[in-house]
Amino acid sequence: MQSMLVGWLVVALAQSVGAQNVSKLDAPVGGAFRIDNPLGRSPCGFWNALYQLARRAHVLVGFENTPDCWRGGRVLASGEGALDLTGLTARQALDHLVALNSTYRWQEIDGVAVIRPIAAWDDPTNMLNRPTAAFSVANAHVHEVLHVLLQAVTPSLFEPHTDLELSSHGARDRRLSSKYIRMIERLEKNGRRTNPSARTLMDAALAACGSLACDGPNDLSSPALIDTPVSVAFPGGTMLDALNAVTRAHQSAIWQVGYLGNRADIELSTLDFWGGQAGIPTAPLVLPQTRR
Repeated sequence: MQSMLVGWLVVALAQSVGAQNVSKLDAPVGGAFRIDNPLGRSPCGFWNALYQLARRAHVLVGFENTPDCWRGGRVLASGEGALDLTGLTARQALDHLVALNSTYRWQEIDGVAVIRPIAAWDDPTNMLNRPTAAFSVANAHVHEVLHVLLQAVTPSLFEPHTDLELSSHGARDRRLSSKYIRMIERLEKNGRRTNPSARTLMDAALAACGSLACDGPNDLSSPALIDTPVSVAFPGGTMLDALNAVTRAHQSAIWQVGYLGNRADIELSTLDFWGGQAGIPTAPLVLPQTRR
């Protein structure tokens, strides 16, 4: 009897550990799962599909554009010609996306799905492959963490600048704006189709404010999610490893890197479309010629 009990405990423990080790990328994505076809927009529009995938499956993502592409915006809803990935896991969906665009290869690194140009992964001159020293930051805004991260890169990629805004508070202020709420109400009253998230945002704003008087940048009742303080203890590695560490620490932030001329730009945005973003440019760098 005792040996049977021990055996049962071992099996139960193994099952528990196995369940904890299951990646979010392998969890089925429930309901309708539609995202933009990355071939249907501009050559630099791959990020739109990835952002929709990350948001829909709620998985952490890191993305590096090709050297000829600036960082992309965030398109919330899929458009015409969208891919129907219903029934797939996030891993299967990512496999499908990179199969459509052979420029990129993706890899899961400690819970973060990282998508990069194939040539970038093993390119010693690539910015994200640079060695980055250990650093530790406690209860800081992610933009301030990026300051520390860029200074830890060898050679440093940090360029002194004045931070006028730590994050894009415009989205936060707009979702709390009585003018915005009334605009949505007017569109819906006139039978106009609005983004499904608009009603959710409106309800959340009213719940937080209690009235339509909630307005302006001084209203702190609903701070942007990107403003959540994070603590990061990075043991050292590459710049890619450091960005992943910041993303995991925040748990709702995903990163992307884009290029413009001899500069790169890093943006951290949230899985919540209206949660805000924080961006920072690097110091000038020497980029390899575009390889596609």
